[in-house]
Amino acid sequence: MKLENKLYDILNKIQRWLPAVGVLYLALCTIWNLPYGQQINNTIIAIATFLAATLEISTGVYHKDVSTEILQQYVSDVFPSEDDEAEPFDSGETDSE
Repeated sequence: MKLENKLYDILNKIQRWLPAVGVLYLALCTIWNLPYGQQINNTIIAIATFLAATLEISTGVYHKDVSTEILQQYVSDVFPSEDDEAEPFDSGETDSE
């Protein structure tokens, strides 16, 4: 799965803030006797974990794509295809015989 940069950045920020929101709500539930504190906190943690896994997969796909492009460029530079005109090799040395 490959995400666009803007969507990735937004989801990454949400994923980083969700655990803090869960802890905040759990603390407020304890202080103010709000309902479903543990259930809501567990749901938030589950969502944050899912987002973290999804973003990690997306990051891996991105790095794999970038690495593949770099490797393909390197191979084409080092081993030009037969269609490319080969430049003669110049070692910089001159024959002084």
